Amino acid sequence: MINVESLSHSYDRARTVLDAVAFEVRAGSVTGLVGPNGAGKTTLMRAIATLLRPRGGRVTVDGHDAVREPERVRRALGFLPERATPYLELTCAEHLEFFARAAGVTAAERAARISRALEQAGLRDRRDAPVKHLSKGLRQRLALQATLIHGPRALVLDEPTDGLDPESRGEVLASIRELARNGRAVLISSHVLSEIEAVADDVVILIDGKRQDAAPQAKGAPEFRIRLRDRADEAERMVSTLPAVAAVVRKNDALLVTLAIGVADPGDVAAAIVRAGFVLTTLEPVETTLANTYRDVVARSRNRGNGGLPS
Repeated sequence: MINVESLSHSYDRARTVLDAVAFEVRAGSVTGLVGPNGAGKTTLMRAIATLLRPRGGRVTVDGHDAVREPERVRRALGFLPERATPYLELTCAEHLEFFARAAGVTAAERAARISRALEQAGLRDRRDAPVKHLSKGLRQRLALQATLIHGPRALVLDEPTDGLDPESRGEVLASIRELARNGRAVLISSHVLSEIEAVADDVVILIDGKRQDAAPQAKGAPEFRIRLRDRADEAERMVSTLPAVAAVVRKNDALLVTLAIGVADPGDVAAAIVRAGFVLTTLEPVETTLANTYRDVVARSRNRGNGGLPS
């Protein structure tokens, strides 16, 4: 549904913002987009939404090219930018009508779509209430329905829960999952990793404009925490060369070791550590979460940037 192929962009010659980024968001699924500030997330989303012409690569939405067919892409896509603020002086119904007209919804369809959107947002009884009287959570639900008013098959949502209280966050996330269950392709960015983990089927991690390798597809790879009496630096280098190890990251006084695909038992790793003369004091499994994965990816990226050993 949303296909990003080798997408690259730079605002000047000194810094590449996106570097050959590639992924797909399938119909009926949610893909999370995460990364530190300045990683290129907003630039990527703007390119998908036809608001930015990339320097290289290609984006298609529902089979339409974002550069050659921007109008078709806009009809197929709903885009909710970060901190989207509804027009506060309009009523809820007027706000939705404005977006319906802008999206080209016909007069014959507008009334029914606006009524349905108000119902979905829980605002049926506030149809004529000014937007400025709504809570932050209700404003965000209204903004989401405005994004959906033209019936797009794909959605790009940039920080849709930013600034909301926990209850409102939960309601927005539940709405996003429901949209995917109804067949839409959803790309969502958030700095709250637990939110992405709760709603996303796939995750794209961006660091310095590049897609990184360890996302939730690595969930099945067992991870263990290893502690040694001393010489952790030497042990990290040695363990990273073992064929049973996919990745190793130093964290405080421990080594976080991810086993290679098909390796379930860390016994060979432990034996190799002992044979090499290290004193093993702790070997325990680690529950893999998106937060763990994200921290490890960031750490490995910084190690590579500083000339450290790649994992």
